[in-house]
Amino acid sequence: MKALLLSLVLLSATAFATDKVKINGRLFVAEGFDDNDLVEVTVVGTLPNTCYRNPSFEIDNKDNLFEIRLFAQYFPSKEGCRNVSMAYSETINFGMMLTGDYVVNLINKHGTEVKNLQIKSATTALVDEFLYGNINGVVEEEDSREVELVGVNPVSCLVYDKMMTDVQKNMIVLRPQFKEVGPCENKATPFRIRYTVPYLENKESGVLLHVRVMNGRSYNYLYQNRL
Repeated sequence: MKALLLSLVLLSATAFATDKVKINGRLFVAEGFDDNDLVEVTVVGTLPNTCYRNPSFEIDNKDNLFEIRLFAQYFPSKEGCRNVSMAYSETINFGMMLTGDYVVNLINKHGTEVKNLQIKSATTALVDEFLYGNINGVVEEEDSREVELVGVNPVSCLVYDKMMTDVQKNMIVLRPQFKEVGPCENKATPFRIRYTVPYLENKESGVLLHVRVMNGRSYNYLYQNRL
């Protein structure tokens, strides 16, 4: 009986055996981080077919050089792999970093993408120079270039004021600024902000919207730039 159970366990393990394989991606690094921000970079890409799952990454850091390697789990299937590409996005948090110049390398299967990362000294002791909202999603309009930034602030007194934007190569940095109005209560307050994404001529499909969020964080969304 024990031998039969052991055989079943081994067969089950073989059926679900996976390989850790390298995958490709694109690296996005925003400009404008201060030494009191949570520094984040974003990697986006597509998994080749349905046998690739669970994208992940590893980071090596030596002095001012960061190297990111991408992996996925490969699950072989008796029925074969469906030729369907699955998009993925990974936001990688480096935490707070000292003022200085850094290099971030994304090591893909067929080459290395190199980006520079500059950290400036903060001009204020606050985490953010401005009040940003607690944005947690982006909703696209199908037939226009409008998007909605949606979120929930933890207090009732924050009101949307204006949007500051900065086009940086293949990404757009959005800084939706809020202001305090009236008394503050600890009350969850949802909000929506409409924004029209400018058409970036001669840019490839896939423009990253890097949205600054309260407490030094960011929210990242890959906009396809197709219309």
